[in-house]
Amino acid sequence: MQILDTQSWQPVDHANDVPIDCTNFISAPTTHRSLVRAANGSVTLWDTGGHRPVKQLCTESDMTMFAAFSPDESLIAVCVHPWQHDGNNGTIVIYKSDTGEKVCELHPFETCGDGESIQSLLWTPDGAYILAAIGTASGASGISVFNTITGKKRGELMGPTGIKGMGLLTQSRELVAGDQFGKIWFWDLSAVVDNVREFEASLKEMPK
Repeated sequence: MQILDTQSWQPVDHANDVPIDCTNFISAPTTHRSLVRAANGSVTLWDTGGHRPVKQLCTESDMTMFAAFSPDESLIAVCVHPWQHDGNNGTIVIYKSDTGEKVCELHPFETCGDGESIQSLLWTPDGAYILAAIGTASGASGISVFNTITGKKRGELMGPTGIKGMGLLTQSRELVAGDQFGKIWFWDLSAVVDNVREFEASLKEMPK
């Protein structure tokens, strides 16, 4: 992994906040926490202020690791693929960012998938849901919506093929995603969340 000095934009050999053998580094925006993947494949929650590990979360992983901190940065959602993964899914796990304690697992593949894999992760602004861009071996993809408390999949946005990344527009609260053909897709995230909550409410009202 190359490290650049933001003043000169020149490469540097080492930064105090980044472990020497780091190959992936995902930092929280404001708190002293980051997720670090070492050259040996281990994944560790790291204290950037104290320059020390907090807790090892995984002993082996592939380079295709995705993680996202919750809006208040108290939680981190992590998807770690095994070594030389064959396109099959990696589990999404939510941890407490201060201790590394496991909170819950998300279950995106409750039905048999076609070599499904996570391609991007994003929290909703209220922290109640996680959006996961999911691709398949055949090229199909979508954005799944998961409840962060129950871990259940509660909806899916379809349309783009081969999602390369997604983000949230601050003012309009629109969800934006780019696909492999260079197209940009927009969704009204508030409407999406409202529909998901309506669906969840209908499940509670169903007779047992």
